Amino acid sequence: MSDELLSFKQAAELLQLSEKTLIKILAEQDIPARKIGNKWIFSKEALIRWVSEGSSKDYTKSGVASGDEESE
Repeated sequence: MSDELLSFKQAAELLQLSEKTLIKILAEQDIPARKIGNKWIFSKEALIRWVSEGSSKDYTKSGVASGDEESE
């Protein structure tokens, strides 16, 4: 399997998130990632699959689930 591995910064860029938001998601959700030593490693393929298959949560409004709300 030749899946591209991403650093923490690359994963945040791929997901179009701030690094602070990605840290919050890592703490609160089952995002596909591995911590090796003090570094996070992400599979690009697994992140894309996680985003496309997962439910939505709004991290800009105190972590309130936003599956039924429309974006403003």
